[in-house]
Amino acid sequence: MDFKTGVCLKLLLATAFSIALSGAASAEVVRGTVKSIAKDLRALTLQTSLESVLLIVWDSRTAWNGISKPAGIGPDEALAVDIRQDQAVAASISRIKPPVPAGVSALSLDQLEESLKNPDKMRTVVLVDIRPPDFFDRAHIPGALSLPLSRLEKRAFGRLSENKAARLIFYDEGLGEDSVARVSELALKAGFTDVSILPEGAAGWHSSGRILASSARFLRKGKPVIIDLRSPEAASQGHIEGAVNFPVSGLKEKQGIFPTKKQAPIVLYGGSDSEAAAAAATIRKWGYRNVTIFPGGAEAWLNGAEVLQTGPAEHFIDNSATAHGGYLFPKDFEMALLSPQMVEIVDARSAAEQEKGSFPLAIKIPLPDLPKRYGELNKEKIQVVFGSNPEYAEMAFDFLKSRGYRVNYLIGAVEFGKEGKYAVK
Repeated sequence: MDFKTGVCLKLLLATAFSIALSGAASAEVVRGTVKSIAKDLRALTLQTSLESVLLIVWDSRTAWNGISKPAGIGPDEALAVDIRQDQAVAASISRIKPPVPAGVSALSLDQLEESLKNPDKMRTVVLVDIRPPDFFDRAHIPGALSLPLSRLEKRAFGRLSENKAARLIFYDEGLGEDSVARVSELALKAGFTDVSILPEGAAGWHSSGRILASSARFLRKGKPVIIDLRSPEAASQGHIEGAVNFPVSGLKEKQGIFPTKKQAPIVLYGGSDSEAAAAAATIRKWGYRNVTIFPGGAEAWLNGAEVLQTGPAEHFIDNSATAHGGYLFPKDFEMALLSPQMVEIVDARSAAEQEKGSFPLAIKIPLPDLPKRYGELNKEKIQVVFGSNPEYAEMAFDFLKSRGYRVNYLIGAVEFGKEGKYAVK
């Protein structure tokens, strides 16, 4: 997922949790995947749906279940968090263990990968993604079939019903809900004799470093960065509209012109899926989380009744098209400093950093304190956040945006000197 795009993610939040965050006293358990983590500040952001991000803070009283404390947490990992009654600190942070019904096999990620690489010639194996179509389109395990939970609960197994001896493997997001367990039980009742689940789900597949795939519908509607890895000659003969041509042989030389925003969705295709997957792995090492492939490339696009664009493809990524709002470059941040009537500067650095220097009119709220103090901000103004680094500023941005603030953040850092001098970098 970018990735993450790369990294996107489902959770059905109970209404009670929204109440809890705004003032109720009861604790609530939330599930999601780690978007960003600031271990030195004891804070992380948890992606709980495609659009919802929570800021989670921990302290010395937080219990860690199945995790070697903060050192054991990685990006995109699926967690369950019990929010304490004070509404700001996690009582416990746990790895998720989805239930496995009787009569159903639980596959490991390695077992599923081996099954996909070396399919059983004696029987049909069907991998079924039960998430909503938007989640499937954005990022799914390559080779999966989309059959949403809402359909399967109505026992609408579609063409699966034609072969009750087929091996069915179901997966969801991997956030510990019982949806995949319920579906597997329905499949058994419908007469299927070989049913398995992937407990880790799509999130586990992604966080393990394996590559997810995107559908043609996401390429059309999701506005990702699309990269054609083939030669310029092959790309000019027919490429997906909007694709940027970075031949795989020179990909590493292009790192400096990739999107500034590490969460930008990036979709790759090339002469083969293995070539695209290897390139995706390289780009993920550069810090981009939402990186997927489009299986089958240009040929699959044509076979899906889509039209290829001829002529030379683009050779540069339009950073402005990948911003999706939110971040400011240094020159824009300095313009915001000149507009105190309209803009509220929020200093989300640590208290120690704030003591060394800040802007006179800035609202100083360290990132871990935001869940308790965000009400101090003026919703009549536009908030502009800066932090110790761009990632921490983005964590504050995600939280404030989820609370309805009109917020932006600096994709850079501020260095303060003596006598009020500063430099925005």
